[in-house]
Amino acid sequence: MRKKNCLVLFGSPHKNGFTARVLEKIIGKSKNKVNFLSINAYEQKIHPCIDCKSCNEEITCRYDDFIILKDLLEKSDLIIIASPIYNMGFPSPLKSILDRMQPYFMSKFIRKENVLKKKKAILILTFGSKFNITLDIKRQLEIIFASINTTIIGQIFLENTDKHKVIDKNIEKKIENLAKNFFTV
Repeated sequence: MRKKNCLVLFGSPHKNGFTARVLEKIIGKSKNKVNFLSINAYEQKIHPCIDCKSCNEEITCRYDDFIILKDLLEKSDLIIIASPIYNMGFPSPLKSILDRMQPYFMSKFIRKENVLKKKKAILILTFGSKFNITLDIKRQLEIIFASINTTIIGQIFLENTDKHKVIDKNIEKKIENLAKNFFTV
């Protein structure tokens, strides 16, 4: 049986921060079963969408860095978005990557072509405060994920991480359940 490919979109500037530690625990639950393909939004430097209209007729973009994203999206069976939330939204480097899904939006909803195989996704979102806007963030992603033929099947939303920096037993249990459900789908 072929190993599944999981695209990880990592949106934190902190390689060893809370979001990264939660992500590593989830990855650790399935390293032998899944190939992980990662984009670190702060290292990859993906251009933001500028509405150049290159994608109006085909899955392309004027910036060459789209090829990286396109290749990984086409290979992936699963997607993980792991990110802190800043000012009620994704950090701008990750937002740039999400906005670059525009060619798939044009393909699916304008040209009525479904070019990507079905995928499943999970969200790992951390909030420094107790001000939780998960429904707004999830709604935004559901629209983007519809463009890339992806369904969100689980999530971990962790708030107050500026003060609570420990992955306790309650969080461990959430990680365990999420990984078990996600990687056996």
